[in-house]
Amino acid sequence: MSKTRSIHLAIGNALPHGNAAESAGVLALWQEAQLYFRKRPFEASPGGGEPRTYFVTLDAGMLLALMEYALRTAGSFDAARQAHARNPNRSLAASLLLEISGADSMPDEQEAHEVATLLLQQLVVAVNLVQPGALRLLQTSFKGEGAHRYEAQVFDSKLFYGAFRNLRDLGWWQRHNPGFDKVWHWLERADGSHGNTAIKSLDKVLFTLVKVAEQRNELSSRAALLVVYQLEMLLDCRGPLDPRQLRRRLRLILGDIPEAADCITELYGVRDGLLLGSRPVHRPPLICHDCSSEFMENMERQDNAVEMGTALVLVLLRELISRDAHAFTFNESVEFSPFQQD
Repeated sequence: MSKTRSIHLAIGNALPHGNAAESAGVLALWQEAQLYFRKRPFEASPGGGEPRTYFVTLDAGMLLALMEYALRTAGSFDAARQAHARNPNRSLAASLLLEISGADSMPDEQEAHEVATLLLQQLVVAVNLVQPGALRLLQTSFKGEGAHRYEAQVFDSKLFYGAFRNLRDLGWWQRHNPGFDKVWHWLERADGSHGNTAIKSLDKVLFTLVKVAEQRNELSSRAALLVVYQLEMLLDCRGPLDPRQLRRRLRLILGDIPEAADCITELYGVRDGLLLGSRPVHRPPLICHDCSSEFMENMERQDNAVEMGTALVLVLLRELISRDAHAFTFNESVEFSPFQQD
């Protein structure tokens, strides 16, 4: 009797952003991910219990076929998305199939869906650390017997793609270039799939990164709050609402920060405005997939603070990965200035 349970995730909108070169990189990343998950051990604690070892196989064949077709017929993912905006028959749908087995028994229905959800959340983090914006899971649903009882989560790529373009333009993306294997191994050491409540600072950042990926509007105040929280956790700045210490610690790690990348004051301004009640609250907007607002490659755009803040979070996490570290440690020092000689 088979000990494996299949989880089928249908994705109505699975094609992320990307020009020709970026699209080819995304395709290569997903090809690598599919090869990586072949009865791969995955420790998880569904229901918040003790971690158990599962074995996971990822079949991304339908997603890869969509990406290959987009490149072959349109030249890039953005061009394929534009073609879809003009013609709804150009589908952006795909699916992922996860085969999940236990070490000694087949997971039950709910357990398998929880393990699949934890794996997908960790995959969201890993993919966006390797190439931000390379994953888009919108209009999702689980399929199969009993699947109607479980709600699939959705993750967007737009905010992370904007962060990636900022990092590339600033020259920060070349600082480190960890492959998927190194990123996944680092996440495993961080125990990112264990438990449902983050206690350690790094866990808080990684869990919040998943929440950032759920944001459909990159200009929202909620997204700004999440990004400020991540930066404060990473840089151990949890005092009064003063951006100076956070900015100093960023410079200690990254060196001089270009003026275009200094989004700290604006992010803190959003948070202060919400706490003091002085910031306007906007109605959630209509999300429109058209040819004028959706495609950043063909439009003049200004970097916004949330995208830049997300870029800072990603580059800081890549700094930790490059050194196989889990936190930054800052040692404050004091100097004594003597009187001047009369």
